[in-house]
Amino acid sequence: MQSSASCKPASVSRTKVLLPSSGSVAVSTRPSFFSSRANVWRLIGDARRYAGRHDAAIDAYRASIALEAAPELRTFEAECELRRGNPDAAFRLLRSIAIGALEAPQRADHAFTSFYVAIARGDRQSLLDARELLKAAVTPQPYFENLRLQHIIMIGDALEALDDKAALPPLGPLLSALERVSRYVQLQPNWNGLGIDGNAMIDDLLANAQERLKALEDRTPTYPDA
Repeated sequence: MQSSASCKPASVSRTKVLLPSSGSVAVSTRPSFFSSRANVWRLIGDARRYAGRHDAAIDAYRASIALEAAPELRTFEAECELRRGNPDAAFRLLRSIAIGALEAPQRADHAFTSFYVAIARGDRQSLLDARELLKAAVTPQPYFENLRLQHIIMIGDALEALDDKAALPPLGPLLSALERVSRYVQLQPNWNGLGIDGNAMIDDLLANAQERLKALEDRTPTYPDA
């Protein structure tokens, strides 16, 4: 899950260049060939993930990582594995990530994905670890902050369910809600620092209004011409 638009721009390769005239050192900020290609593969992976093409998204993320190390992409790869029905594979990917190397938005992505994986696996330690990650996550946007707190509460309910040998909350509705959020989350932030596509929201509102109008027309009785 990409909770707070944590997509980063192409990394920059800074190369020292000796100037023959003065002997001073200049720094080039031109993106390196490999980092540019890595960022392209990352964006392809994001687009495929949002489109539900999880196998293809994993391939794209791995191609990006092969060109340039990016631990946050393992989080997105784990989300894809979870959606493919492989929570244990997702768990192993999340455990392989050095959390200290992640920036704050990326740690939030990692914490949210860890929560979904923990619910899917249904084991106590995964739930406890996910709760600690969620507690430490920083989510300044109100929507994701509310979601973070809800997930912490849900983990408590899940732990009680394990004690009572009852069923855990189903994962399906949680992922469905995440998909509805992802409908508006874009590859680059464009609205108040959060990657929300206002055009997509307007399109959905118009589509819903048209559906309501059509339903009203269908219910309106018609009379034969005199």
